[in-house]
Amino acid sequence: MGVCFRFFCHSISNRDKACFMIDLHTHTDFSFDGHATGEEMLTKAAELGLEAIAFTDHVEMDCYTGPPYYSDAAAAGSFTLYERLKERAPVRLLAGIEAGQPHYAPEVTAFVLSAYTYDEVVGSIHNLRGMQDFSFMAYEDASDETIAGWLRDYFEEERLLAESGLADILAHLTYPLRYIVGDFGRQVDLAAYAGQIDAVLKAVIRNGMALEINTSGLRQNLGVTLPDEHFLRRYRQLGGERITFGSDAHYTKHLGLGLDRGIAMAKQIGFEKQCLYIRRTCTEVPLG
Repeated sequence: MGVCFRFFCHSISNRDKACFMIDLHTHTDFSFDGHATGEEMLTKAAELGLEAIAFTDHVEMDCYTGPPYYSDAAAAGSFTLYERLKERAPVRLLAGIEAGQPHYAPEVTAFVLSAYTYDEVVGSIHNLRGMQDFSFMAYEDASDETIAGWLRDYFEEERLLAESGLADILAHLTYPLRYIVGDFGRQVDLAAYAGQIDAVLKAVIRNGMALEINTSGLRQNLGVTLPDEHFLRRYRQLGGERITFGSDAHYTKHLGLGLDRGIAMAKQIGFEKQCLYIRRTCTEVPLG
């Protein structure tokens, strides 16, 4: 551990600075909804004093070659960007990918993951099969029963993703709540899905994945991390140890936001380490 600490923490002599502030979920303009160049993200990361970041641009596996995402170009462009910047980056830069719905199209996923040498694969579900992204759903017109059905299907897909072995990190476990609760104010009692969520968390643990503490919800209307403290405590109770932190920044102004609060919460729950992935292997480093 001492070797890893010296290797990654550039400012170990500054005891007032929290070391190992690493952001493992960020987007450049190679994501369809990204609004910053790789250079801009790295400059901001250095200004913030982050130790490392990963570019994890969107590659939606279930619509890899078609609209609206054109993920084939995103995969190639984002990895080429990493290759171009890695040697002169002011902070450690990791090669990542946010693989959307990887288990919906396992052959496509296998093709992409074999084409590039990634440090980490962040697995996400943004839409149910044959449906649009949760961010575009018409919640104001949906009944409570319809929304409940979507959530049941979503958490089952999360379990299947965790079981698939296609990703290293399970991203934003409670993603639909950004929109259902945060943007549209529809109240959801997740106690109704506790058994399903337990099954997801157990699959994450069983398959050696890390659970992401996605801090984007802290700056959004939702006001909590994804997942929130309750489910992070449950993950810990079930034996979960591997966690990562991601701001899910699509703008430079959001890079690193909420990491300090996420780390403080994780410490309070009892976590002592976080994963930093190198060549798809978790290297445990201390929390900040």
